[in-house]
Order: sequence, then structure tokens, then C-alpha cells
Amino acid sequence: MSSHQISIGADVRTSDGESIGKVTRLVVTPDDHKLTGFVADRGIMDSGRVVDLTEVATASEHLITLTISSADAEDLAGFAEHSFINVTGSQDSWIKLGPSTGDVPGTGGGSIFQTPLPVNAEMRSIGALEGSEVALGHGTDVVDKIGKKIGEVDEVRIGEDGSIAGFVVRQGLVFHHDVYVPIGWVAGVTHEHVRLNVLKDEVEASKA
Repeated sequence: MSSHQISIGADVRTSDGESIGKVTRLVVTPDDHKLTGFVADRGIMDSGRVVDLTEVATASEHLITLTISSADAEDLAGFAEHSFINVTGSQDSWIKLGPSTGDVPGTGGGSIFQTPLPVNAEMRSIGALEGSEVALGHGTDVVDKIGKKIGEVDEVRIGEDGSIAGFVVRQGLVFHHDVYVPIGWVAGVTHEHVRLNVLKDEVEASKA
């Protein structure tokens, strides 16, 4: 199996032919940009499942076949993002938001009349991955070195060695166009965005 053939949008099937969804995110290590797995998601009402590369038998652009059966696939770790808020600035003071604790920070209950979040509040999303892994998907924000948004990830290119070679970034909404961002331009990768080490103007100039 060649890891560079793992593509967002590919159908994922078990060894006995059952589909467990499509690839919605690629799981990578942010330090060396290595692909370690992916998230297979059926869509609405499904939190997705994290599939390790070792569980892949064959892969092509449109179809990935696993080494495990549909019964074993039920035991794959679920992927679900949870939002946390920090209003104190201390890295030990995170309050979980969402269905498991309610929509109102710190109350454990929900309300349609939600209290506005403080302007200095820091938000963070954390999923069911190892601390050294992040999940990149279609629509992940790409920002330049000063935080200005360039566009959104449309495609992740994986090299022969299993590491990220670069990103195809979609710019614009109605009249959109794509630009290729090589991995050498990437300063860091998080759950929220891909940050570059160049300015937006430099990216724009590369399209000429």
C-alpha cells in the first residue's frame, strides 16, 4: 500500500466489502508531516472512525480497502471534536463546551439564550487522536505568517515517503481558483489551520 494514494473523498471498505464511509480527514504528525491514518465518515449522524495506515490493504484515488472485517471496524476509535474555552489565560483552565456539558460555558446545561463569550476567550477543538497528531480535512483554513487567511485546503498531496508534499488551496467563493502550497512554505499545522512561513502576497505572486 502506498500512502500517497490516500485521498480525501475516497470510499473506505472493509475486507468483506462493507463501506464505512469516505475519507474526510487525513491524520498527520505536525512535526515531520507524516501521514499516520485517516478519518472515515458516513456523513450525517456519524462521528467518523479513525483508521490507522496499518489497517489498509490496498488504496487508490477513489477506493480504500481495509485488512479488517466490518465487525472489527465497529471497534475502531471514534472521531469526535470537542470545543474548549479558556477565559483566564492559564493553560490549566479549559472548560468543555458542547453536548456532553451543555452549550452554556460551565453550566452543564443548554439554552437558546446563550451568554456571549468574552472577547478575550481562547477556543480550542480537540478530537480523539494522539496528542502528537492532527486531522486535516477539506476546508481547513490556510493562513499566512501574520495570520491573514489565504484560503481553505481543497486537497492534501502526499509524497512517496508518506509525508505531506503540499496542499492545493482553494481561494474565493463564487469565482474560486486554486493555488499549490509546497510543504516548504508550511510553518505549522494544527487542528484549526495550516500556518505558512510566507505572506499572502507571496502566495498570490506564485500563481503568475
